[in-house]
Order: sequence, then C-alpha cells, then structure tokens
Amino acid sequence: MKRKNILKSLIIMFISFSLVSCDTGGDPDPGATEVVDLAGDWYVMLLVDGEDIYGLGYNLISTYNTASDEQEMWVDDHELWPMKVVTPVNVQSLTFSGTDLENLYSYEDSEGEIVSLGS
Repeated sequence: MKRKNILKSLIIMFISFSLVSCDTGGDPDPGATEVVDLAGDWYVMLLVDGEDIYGLGYNLISTYNTASDEQEMWVDDHELWPMKVVTPVNVQSLTFSGTDLENLYSYEDSEGEIVSLGS
C-alpha cells in the first residue's frame, strides 16, 4: 500500500512538472542599434590611385556601435594600420569620417612621442 502511494505521488509530481513551462511573453524583440546599417565586418583594400601599392590585398575591418549608441561607431582594422577609433557617422548617407580621432592602438610615451601598439 505504501509503495502504491509513493508511486501515485511520483506520477502526480511528474504530470504537474510537465505541465509547467516558462512563458517568455511572446517573441521579445531586443531592437537594433542606431548604426545597425553601418555595423559589420568588411574586407577592404588599401589603394593609392587605384593600385594596391602595399601588396596587402583584402583586409578585415570591423565596424560596431559604441556603448552610447548614438551617431558614432567604432572602426577597427585589427592592427593592420593599426587603427581603432570612435568616429562620427551619418546613418542616412551610410558614411563615416573624422579628424583628430583618438587611436586606441597607440599611446604617447614619456617623451611625448606617439607609439603604435602594432609596431
């Protein structure tokens, strides 16, 4: 008799747990960043007057949003040049440009010289 009650309890518990599920509230949409149309990995060539004078071929550059997710994005060439900067963007024209941008792949040494981390 005791064994029968334990078996019934286990079956009831199993059925109860199998009917319980997590509801995520539908299909949550995390949205997109402001620069979603500019973000991604790009293979580019460094050309001078239409020629690959450095003989480097195609190289990976990544673009992605900043923490502030405003009208700016990161441009990272993975130490090819080396360059990793936050640059202003124009999302409507799908362009970016900037001057005097801080390069995170370089630093100023104790003598005031700019030192590149890629060299």
